[in-house]
Parts: sequence; structure tokens; C-alpha cells
Amino acid sequence: MRRKRTRPSVPPRESALVCALLLNVLWLTFALGGVRLWGEVTALLISLATLFLLPEWSSGEIHGAEKPVYRLLKLPLFWCGFGLISMFFIHSWNLAWDWQIRDNRPVLAAVDPAIDWLPAGIVAPLKDSNPFRMIIFYIPPWLACCCAWVGLSTRRSVSR
Repeated sequence: MRRKRTRPSVPPRESALVCALLLNVLWLTFALGGVRLWGEVTALLISLATLFLLPEWSSGEIHGAEKPVYRLLKLPLFWCGFGLISMFFIHSWNLAWDWQIRDNRPVLAAVDPAIDWLPAGIVAPLKDSNPFRMIIFYIPPWLACCCAWVGLSTRRSVSR
């Protein structure tokens, strides 16, 4: 008679990561219409919290599996998001437009950028829209995808 093989259980860290990613997705759909800063900042904090649920960067948890940092560096989405966030940082540093109020109306005034050939950004209040607001808006889904790619290493945690 053949003995039934049991599958190894899902590591507790992966179960917690699945819960944190689910909370992140639910929060993003509930509070993020891109209209409220508090919703975006809370989503950013939830996404940053998922980083603490990732396996050790040097070894990982499963024997023989690829190191998590190598899995992340091979992910094209990581590099696309890194490029996008880098562009927003360049925008926040290389300012070419200034948001001013004249005669009780908002006006964009041209300013000389620090480096002409780099993309230029705008000086605007954080509550309206500026490069830092865009960073806060785009980092949560990017981090959630990267954390899911690196942190979910067993098929059972994905199929839950």
C-alpha cells in the first residue's frame, strides 16, 4: 500500500505576507482614488511594512531556492518601477515650473531648470500634485508586486 505524501506547510512568514498583500490591495481599492493624501500615505506605510515580511536577502527560506535578491534583480517590473521612481526624483530636483497664486488664480511661472537636458518638474503643493505626490502614489503597487514576486516562494501560498 502506498503511503500518501503530505505537502510541506506554508511558512508562517509567507502566510503573513499573503495577508499583508491582501490588506494592501484592499486598502488601495478602498482609499486610493488618487484624491486623498492620507489614503496614499497609509498605502505607502502598508507597502513598506510588507518589506519586513520578506525572507532573508542572503539565503532565503527554502533549501536550494534562488536567493531573493537575485529573483528581484531579474524581475523587469522592478527595473521599470525603479526607472519611474528615479525619473520622479529627477523631476523633484530639476525644477522648471513654479506654481504661484496671482490675482487669486493659480499660474505656472517658468523657471530656469538646473540641468536643461534632464526632465523638468514643477514646484507645487503636495496636496495638489507634485513629483513627491507621484512617488507616494506609484510606490505602493510597485512594492507590493516586487514583494509578492520575491516573498511568495511556495505554490500553496499563492493558491490560498
